[in-house]
Amino acid sequence: MILENKIALVTGSSHGLGKRILAFLDASGAKGLGFDTVAGSDSLPENWVFHQGNVSLEADLSKAVEKIRHHFGRLDIVVANAGLVPPWRKVEAVDISE
Repeated sequence: MILENKIALVTGSSHGLGKRILAFLDASGAKGLGFDTVAGSDSLPENWVFHQGNVSLEADLSKAVEKIRHHFGRLDIVVANAGLVPPWRKVEAVDISE
């Protein structure tokens, strides 16, 4: 499995594309945290935990990262599947308020 023991964070993980991405990562050997505004912990694979929050709130994101650190000790993969897409530019130019 190509992603065996990789730790992932998937936003928008409770439905649609995010739920499918999380399932794909799990099938590829990854484990990690699903993050969404709506509950979704009942449908997560065995090696995954859930955090309910809003990606537009920095405090919610910080809590999710702390939960990953507590459960898994590190973070290898981030799938930013939730939220609105700001105008495209370099990552360092993106304002967190967007």
